[in-house]
Amino acid sequence: MVGRRWVHVVVLAGAGCVPTVVEGEPEDETSAAGSEAGPVTTMGPATDSLGGTGMLPPATDGTTSMGLDDAGGSSSGDPPGGSTGLSTTGPTDPSTSDGTDPSSDTGGTSGDPTGTDATDTSDTDDTSDVVCEDDVEMVSCDALADGPSIFNAIGLGCEGDATETIPIGTWTFPPGLDPDSWAIASQFGTHLDPTGDPTFGAREGETFLALSSGNLEPVDADGLLPAITDEDSNDNTDNSAAPAPIAWPNTVNDLVWFQVELDVPPGVTGFTLDIAFFSEEFPEFVGTTFNDALVIWAHTSTTSMDVCYPTAGSACTVTGLWPSAYQPGDDELVGTGFNNDGSTGWRTVRGPANPDEPLQLTVALFDAGDTIYTAMALLDAFAWECDGCDGTPGNECGLVP
Repeated sequence: MVGRRWVHVVVLAGAGCVPTVVEGEPEDETSAAGSEAGPVTTMGPATDSLGGTGMLPPATDGTTSMGLDDAGGSSSGDPPGGSTGLSTTGPTDPSTSDGTDPSSDTGGTSGDPTGTDATDTSDTDDTSDVVCEDDVEMVSCDALADGPSIFNAIGLGCEGDATETIPIGTWTFPPGLDPDSWAIASQFGTHLDPTGDPTFGAREGETFLALSSGNLEPVDADGLLPAITDEDSNDNTDNSAAPAPIAWPNTVNDLVWFQVELDVPPGVTGFTLDIAFFSEEFPEFVGTTFNDALVIWAHTSTTSMDVCYPTAGSACTVTGLWPSAYQPGDDELVGTGFNNDGSTGWRTVRGPANPDEPLQLTVALFDAGDTIYTAMALLDAFAWECDGCDGTPGNECGLVP
């Protein structure tokens, strides 16, 4: 359903990037809350495999599908390992992406009686009237007591005003994932930073999302995720292709992943996501084929690429991410189970986005070359960027140094 509303300038103290239309002109508004669900058909609030009661898009007839299904989108129910439709053969970055998008046709969806696509901006304001505010306080809805969903935990899908939230569209979180391979927590490890906050605590709101190629212990009543004690693999898929549209050259093991589609607001040209990566393969297996990986794949109408890379041509793998911030024996790793291994610490990933278009984000963590030795990633604080990365010197995508 397409509606119209008057939009006024709102500037609040805080963090985030939110577009505002000036001059008091009308703006088209499309609700993402009615988007079709993928293989998980949970109605919001969710209560099943998403592990929470946070608000999620209800399952509908798909009339607000975002037009990215040909590239492995969740609304068509494509299984992991489906055709990527991409010519790339491995992780890419802005210097190597050919910018080709096999699903650039984002025309109106078949179920829309108005014939108007959610990304159609033909009757909206000229972009010269759109500004993007960097100092806006975003709504958080990820307190453990509120039963957050995995998307709430990273800053997405909260209810509230459109200037203070990031709604989600179609999404996939496979219901068959081993429940021990992911968790929503407020703290990992017991080390505190100089301010008295947990070294591995939430970066936005009160919780973060943890993914693991191994087995996670249940989070305690205070939100503490216990140390890793089991080096065995999880019960997720082995010897599979990475989920589309990720282009990865080899099969992967112990795969845990999700996908979500977001409507990029006017004036927004990028996004950020905070990550922390851990692996028991460090330092013994750096430079070998035993090379666990975290992939954060951004798919738009103009590019399809892995944005989790520390330098051009590398990826967020055991080899690509080391030397790490925290080495074996460092105090910061106390209580994590990675005391004799390593971690990057919290880092920020920057990725591209096109204003007024869908962004499809696919996150995958997996073992490569083996099915033992745990890799783990923490994810939090998704945010829009008003001055997004474009690959030019000083404004690169990828892992912020």
